[in-house]
Amino acid sequence: MIIADTSGVLAFLDAGAAEHADCVAIVDRIERPMLISHMVIAETDYLLTTRFGLTAANRFLSEVARGSWELAASDAHDIDTVVTVNTRYEALKLGATDCLNIVLAARYGAKTLFTLDHRHYRAIVPLGKPEPFLLLPADQDHWSPYKHR
Repeated sequence: MIIADTSGVLAFLDAGAAEHADCVAIVDRIERPMLISHMVIAETDYLLTTRFGLTAANRFLSEVARGSWELAASDAHDIDTVVTVNTRYEALKLGATDCLNIVLAARYGAKTLFTLDHRHYRAIVPLGKPEPFLLLPADQDHWSPYKHR
């Protein structure tokens, strides 16, 4: 299971992004859609709309609706845990979206994140797990798509 972060999704969608080819290669290698939170969808929609226009944003939303990205469920308890994570890592100024990705990783047993946000996710200890997150595409040499079915 892989949790998608806004930065990874944007680099995947933006052919002009420096990391675009690496992100496309990761998405092409996985056998099931990545998990994506409603918060990541909202951030991605906003950034696509402001940078590339409504057509690009609607294309992304249509792909989500078709199942290209798996919607991750979250509830009030998850948001309460977001507050705890945000408080624990106050100095990092994570924000709710990054914190929810951490909470969802714990809920779904995911240790892999699709992100370019190394500053935040390298500094965080995953909830309930001693080993650090694997960040794609940066850590792709240490990753196998067959372990993430």
